[in-house]
Amino acid sequence: MKNKELQSHKQTVRINGALKEMVTIIDDEGKIFHKFMMPHVSEFYLRDVLQVIIGSVLLAIPMTFSEELWIIAGELTTYEITMFVVVSVFFNGLFIYQNFYKGKLKRHIGECIKRVIFTYLFALLIATFFLSLIHQLPWDADPWTALARVVLVALPASLSGTLADSIK
Repeated sequence: MKNKELQSHKQTVRINGALKEMVTIIDDEGKIFHKFMMPHVSEFYLRDVLQVIIGSVLLAIPMTFSEELWIIAGELTTYEITMFVVVSVFFNGLFIYQNFYKGKLKRHIGECIKRVIFTYLFALLIATFFLSLIHQLPWDADPWTALARVVLVALPASLSGTLADSIK
């Protein structure tokens, strides 16, 4: 029996408002061998936002109560705070690219950037909220320390938010 050469063709289609990836496998005679659909995960829906928020909260809460974090934040320079932001965004972007956009980035670069930015912004908001609840944001007395505390809590919070978003 002769082995057939199979080719696959991918097509993105919108069904009931959701993007799907339709994969068609064709044999060497041009006949459809198999056809299937799978979710296309490039768009950032409300359920993704909720996953990011819940995931961010999971690590933001324990980090918020860390006295070591409060002390370290007071000793950081502007450069170090900036580097924490850069590292957070870089690792979030790397993880998001690998899990959602690998091989699809050219068509969905805007969605990828939006997902990275919103994930980090939600982590910053959550960090700010929880640090405010326990009165650990001295915006009036020492705004740099307050900012550093938010950025330090946002690093693990954003990574756990990204991880939670990847779970379907």
